[in-house]
Amino acid sequence: MIEEDSAGQLKASKLTTNRADEDNDLVAFEISEESDGTQRLIDFIPMLIGLSQGKVFVVDEIESSLHALLIKKLFYFMLNSQIFVNMESQLIATTHEIFLLDVKKLFRKDEIWFIKKLHNRESRLYSLAYADVENLDIMKGYINGRFGAIPFISNIKELGWET
Repeated sequence: MIEEDSAGQLKASKLTTNRADEDNDLVAFEISEESDGTQRLIDFIPMLIGLSQGKVFVVDEIESSLHALLIKKLFYFMLNSQIFVNMESQLIATTHEIFLLDVKKLFRKDEIWFIKKLHNRESRLYSLAYADVENLDIMKGYINGRFGAIPFISNIKELGWET
């Protein structure tokens, strides 16, 4: 059961999901019995409510336990839903999901930033906005190291991503 306390915070006394069995009877499942992906989506509920109220959230590895198409759809929903229009909310998320690099359909160039680990253990942060990507497959360019920010792999050619 989810309730709101006097401070407007969501409190869950016990959260379960219900599924219909073959006789169409509802069967309750503990959240711990759900997949990691379903649990991760449930974790996003307070964030989505907060974003609809103009709050800022930082999420590390937002794609964790979620299918690539599902995380892309989640971003599409957040960027296009009337719930978030005219909100001064912001979601800052890190990800390793390369399928989100379809800039023309999802993000602007200035909304994508890369972090490159340097040999001296420093990290360098830089924006895709400064790269010429007009006629480039950004995902393929990223995998091939055009923007840096990829792990060092001694023989990347063996992976078959070379152009």
